[in-house]
Amino acid sequence: MKTEEIKPGDILYDEERKMLVKVARVDEEGVVKYSAYTDMRRIFQTPPPPYRVGTRTADVYVPATDEQRKYMERQLAVCEYVNLPKDNRMEVLAYIIADLKAENVELEQRVHQLMDDYNEIVRQLNGKEKRKEEDSSRQTLGEMRQMRDLCDELESMNRELKSFAKAIHSFVKVKNLYMKEATNCPYYQDGPHVRSTFCLECNSCLGVIEGGVICKKRLAEANVAFPKYD
Repeated sequence: MKTEEIKPGDILYDEERKMLVKVARVDEEGVVKYSAYTDMRRIFQTPPPPYRVGTRTADVYVPATDEQRKYMERQLAVCEYVNLPKDNRMEVLAYIIADLKAENVELEQRVHQLMDDYNEIVRQLNGKEKRKEEDSSRQTLGEMRQMRDLCDELESMNRELKSFAKAIHSFVKVKNLYMKEATNCPYYQDGPHVRSTFCLECNSCLGVIEGGVICKKRLAEANVAFPKYD
């Protein structure tokens, strides 16, 4: 990329080092300094101001993909949640759960669509006449491999999201931040039973867990006592 194309807040990818960074600024020598970086596996760091971290110039970076950008934004949201005062944590947690729920549904739909496309190509190939030109068949097989690779990538991302959601479900269970099944909803007059059809279709329902549901209204009013550290 060119130096003038990079702005604070951009999320970029270093292809050589396989690192994802969030830009804080570009210094007078053209070196990109960043406020967060990750290898999208184990490492995730958020250097504090004045953001002296970063030794590489703009030419080694490319714009992040949508998937990479979502990964960085999700990690930053979790980091923000951990460092917030306890009065604000529940609100952030509610947004994280809602984003994960929407992203998981979107990924599942994309995987299903790609598998449908893959199966359609297989069907067409099986019905091709032998006189089909070899070059054309080879091109179609290449497209199939690309689709299969993308399916594998999406399935891996889906497993990561499910693992993250599982951790959040465990947290709300331990902290008793969920609405228990078969109890009456306190947020509506003559409230319906928790986990009824009305409950699951409510905008406040963020997801179903064992024994109940995660409710946005319940999280918003929660008063959680977090341990103090010296």
